[in-house]
Amino acid sequence: MAKIQKMENDPYKKLDDLFIMPEDEQTKNSRKKALGQKDPKNKNKTVTNKEKK
Repeated sequence: MAKIQKMENDPYKKLDDLFIMPEDEQTKNSRKKALGQKDPKNKNKTVTNKEKK
């Protein structure tokens, strides 16, 4: 229990949050493409395996 308490009050936890990059539109779009969802720029075109590579 004491270990968990220490982790909550860890001064490095705030630093850790700074290293997690906030998701911007570009990463969201690239993740959607990786999942094979439709490209927002070309709505009628799905991303193929060839384009992924």
